[in-house]
Amino acid sequence: MTTHEDPRAGESAVPVWDAERGRWVANGYGWDGERERWLALSPADTTASPQRTTRPGLPRSTSRRRVVRVVAAATAVTAMLAGLVFVGLNALGLGGRPPRIGTDPATVVTTYLEAIADADATTALGQLAQVPGDRSFLTDEMLRASAGHAPIAEISVLRPHPRTPDPLHLDVTATFSVGGTPATATFPLVRTGLDSPWRLGRGTLEVVMPPAADGLVVTVNGQAVGADVIEVFPGTYELASTTPAFVLRGGTVQTLVDPASTSPAFTDIRAELTDSGLATFRTAVADAVHVCVAATSLAAGCGLDLPPTTNDGIRLIDGTVHRSLSGSTEAALAHLEPDGSSPAALQIAANRLGEVDATADCEKDGRRYTGCTFHGLPGLGSPVVDFSTSPPLVRWD
Repeated sequence: MTTHEDPRAGESAVPVWDAERGRWVANGYGWDGERERWLALSPADTTASPQRTTRPGLPRSTSRRRVVRVVAAATAVTAMLAGLVFVGLNALGLGGRPPRIGTDPATVVTTYLEAIADADATTALGQLAQVPGDRSFLTDEMLRASAGHAPIAEISVLRPHPRTPDPLHLDVTATFSVGGTPATATFPLVRTGLDSPWRLGRGTLEVVMPPAADGLVVTVNGQAVGADVIEVFPGTYELASTTPAFVLRGGTVQTLVDPASTSPAFTDIRAELTDSGLATFRTAVADAVHVCVAATSLAAGCGLDLPPTTNDGIRLIDGTVHRSLSGSTEAALAHLEPDGSSPAALQIAANRLGEVDATADCEKDGRRYTGCTFHGLPGLGSPVVDFSTSPPLVRWD
């Protein structure tokens, strides 16, 4: 984290606002808002504060008491002035920095990001103006899992940006690294009154489960998801499926850092069959085909039903049908692959399989014939396997 040397280190003096100089002063040093560092006051510039032109060390007991008395008196005199300018540049983090009392905007953002990096969810939540109702994924365990993918480090908070003329809202930008990759996030801060502490108006991110996860039992960083929308801290998250036969592919690991971003997460993932799921898919279709082809009735299912009478008046005798797969259909069935479409959640489709040959006894003009063949018979269409049932159900388009 980026820090600046502070002349208060090891001292009992407290920085006070010097209205004549227009800056915070302490122990002969003044805060330079433009350069963001403490600078020694010149001899002509120190008449209204303790006389120090060199960097102060730890005072001896007598000098310590003297400095404390001087600073205490100055603090009492300037309390009203400090209150008046609090709404001004210093309260907004511009031109000068107020004392680090844990309520200024930069400290709030720094504390928040450091707590996330340290997997301290309680401290992180304490920086929010409003804690989300569902905190299932706002936990130490989730932060540790996120850091396992890509830890957050190198935190640096930039100068706050006020929303003129609104003294109750401002934006703070922070830079940091996630797994070594530079990242930037802008945090909106709010307060309920001029004397109230600053808090993060928005610090968490909303993750909507993508359409590819519909019907699947999924996890985020190993924790089961029980809602369509979850809240997470900035970090890195992995979306996975625990549904048998299915696996998620694509951008399943994503880093989410900026609460101000409106880009949805996990938009480029897809659900695919695992190796065992593909075997189940093929077996289900093949079993259904064999049952339909073996049927001797006119109504066989699988889209292979035959009409009782042909267009030219030949009547087919029910119970005498013999069906068989063509060579091309046998090959298509043996190498069946999903076509990439999913008519509904947990449903996987394949391309049309092909033609089926059939013979049957038939009757024409009162005479019965055996082994009648026909043209334009229905074939096997596109199978759709529904994995929401057990065992999977096959239907035909």
